Amino acid sequence: MKKQFSVPKFIILTILIFCGLFFNFYYFHNELLGIFFSLYYLLFFGYILGLIVLPKESGGWQTFWGTILLISAIIILGSVVYYFYLLNIEAISLILLIIPGCLLAILIFTKKTIKEEEKTALEKPKTNFKIIVLTFCFLFLELISFALLYKAATGSAIRSPWQVLPKEFFLIYFFSTLFLIVITLYSRRSGRALFLNIIHYFLSSSVALIIYRLGYGFDPFIHQATEKVIFDFGYILPKPFYYVGHYVLVVILAKIAGASVAQIDKFLVPVLFSGAIPAAIYFVFKKISTKNIFNITLPIAALILPYNSFIVTTPQASANIFILLIIILSLVYIASKKAKNWLAVLAFFTAATLFIHPLAGIPALIFLCLVIFFPTSKEAFKNFNNAKIFLFLGFIVLSFFIIPLIFLLNSYLNNNVGAEVSFNYLDDYSKIFSAFEFLKPYFKNHFRLIYDLVYLFSNNIYLVLLSIAGIGLIVAAAKKQIRAFYIYPLTFIILIVNYLGLQALFNFSYLIDYERYNYPARILEISFYFLLPLILYAFFQLFKKMYSRTMIVKIAGLIFVSLVATGSLYISYPRTDDYHLDRGYNITQADINAVRYINDTERDDYIVLANQMTSVAAIKEFGFLKYFPAADGSGKKYFYYPIPTGDPLYQFYLDMVYKKPTRELAAGAGKLVGVNTIYLILDNYWWEFDKLVEEAKQEADAWQAIDQGKAYVFRYLNKSNANP
Repeated sequence: MKKQFSVPKFIILTILIFCGLFFNFYYFHNELLGIFFSLYYLLFFGYILGLIVLPKESGGWQTFWGTILLISAIIILGSVVYYFYLLNIEAISLILLIIPGCLLAILIFTKKTIKEEEKTALEKPKTNFKIIVLTFCFLFLELISFALLYKAATGSAIRSPWQVLPKEFFLIYFFSTLFLIVITLYSRRSGRALFLNIIHYFLSSSVALIIYRLGYGFDPFIHQATEKVIFDFGYILPKPFYYVGHYVLVVILAKIAGASVAQIDKFLVPVLFSGAIPAAIYFVFKKISTKNIFNITLPIAALILPYNSFIVTTPQASANIFILLIIILSLVYIASKKAKNWLAVLAFFTAATLFIHPLAGIPALIFLCLVIFFPTSKEAFKNFNNAKIFLFLGFIVLSFFIIPLIFLLNSYLNNNVGAEVSFNYLDDYSKIFSAFEFLKPYFKNHFRLIYDLVYLFSNNIYLVLLSIAGIGLIVAAAKKQIRAFYIYPLTFIILIVNYLGLQALFNFSYLIDYERYNYPARILEISFYFLLPLILYAFFQLFKKMYSRTMIVKIAGLIFVSLVATGSLYISYPRTDDYHLDRGYNITQADINAVRYINDTERDDYIVLANQMTSVAAIKEFGFLKYFPAADGSGKKYFYYPIPTGDPLYQFYLDMVYKKPTRELAAGAGKLVGVNTIYLILDNYWWEFDKLVEEAKQEADAWQAIDQGKAYVFRYLNKSNANP
């Protein structure tokens, strides 16, 4: 039975929501009220959108997918408004009004009322006390895990969160994963099991969020500073072509929730990843399979795969979540061509991905075109005439080279940050072969069984994924379901060719050495996302086989999956051990105090030579405060702290710490931008710190210890150029 959802009810609730939002924004300024009405806005209008777009789904799924569709609409509409105007409170109010206005127009002009699914009394599953006990055990272990994370949170410099977490954390994580698998296999309440999955996903993806008290990574602070400028002024110049969809979403959510952009930003990806991905996996396999007891277990299988791209918020991570949703949900449309509404959902998500990050948006667009036009049934093959075949093959050929062509166009339009292209690179066979390094088997034996196995998995991850996907493809062929999966390896091959072209023909010389592989590596990672349906299908068949075996086989399988998931947690975060060394440190309180000291005491123009995390501390504290034009009249502008991406100031810093912190080097840096006051900041975790401090003291005009010597600030004055 269904009941009607009336237009007057919609209008009344809309007025109440907007009164709450705007009164709180202009008068109350209460963060709790802001969060309440923001969630109400997203869930209510998401529910209405879900009712319209997905009328055949249940109310819960209509709300869930409708809310993500609503977020996509905010991204798309907000990006268009930002490009043509700006993102002030009037523009945000207009965006938030347009969406319910469009929904109301659909209700009125289509002359049909939306019908809500009426809740009917269903027979409740029998209470399983073993599952209840296991659920309490699972929640207790999750609570302990979160407590350990919060207890270990630090503002000191560390290279890995595992340096401050006790090893017992992994044992607890292993048992909570094991309990969760058992719960999902034997519980008849799939909704509760899905909720437990979401909790476990959030635990898995929020280690960096909790451990690094002041924040983790380099890029997130740059993006947060950009979002802060847009939040305060409505725009930033020049208006960026990339990332706008991400910025728009963060700024709008921060405005209506009454929270800071930093708060919204740092939680965005872990929350989206934890909520959307396990729900999407469960939903899709529930749609295309009748073996429901395995559907809810599949999200745990996905945690076997490393998820390092989703442990911190960046525009690339946001876009990657959307592209994963597109890939997973495409199975519903491909499996049933009658599900036309899902094509609209995929198109909406693709548009949002393009606005967030084109490096993910372009693969998403290629895939969407393949989903629309690729024949996956005998009837479709029969209707493929010569003209369609010609156009389709032309599209495939173009797709093989589209990303290098776009980089080439970007290089032509933007001389300052353009990638160099040369076909002479093809003569360098080592460069070509290096592009296939991801297929090279690798094993390192330190005679430490657990670590050896974890790194055997980590170092050969692409081979492992290819193997599992291959098994999935073989099983699908054996079960005569191969037509539904053709499209995924095809997209994978298209992106691999794009990756090889980008790697072999382009030299990203404007980037610092260790970042020059960044763009090809992102394409390589995204290409493997398109094998996920085959990988999940292989896991699905594995769980079916395992479930029908003896108890010993079941227990062995459960332990194996839990162990691999625990190992995947370990390798998804920065590490420092005998096998791997992440050299980056996090931002520290000493960094923040050092940049504050300089800002508070210096009155003249100055530049600072510091490592990238200290530069990030300055951006976190003061935003994009100062830029200096190049003294050579080239028209280039340099930020007053060094940013590693193609910034010559960073090379001066490296010379100061790897050669000697001399006055001449400091003067050379000052000469680059025409300033006479140069600062050097040294952190105590730097190699040969004590030696560098003593050498700098001999040459600097003044120095100051910060936080009992955790950092030192040195001031150099270029007296030969100073004003009398």
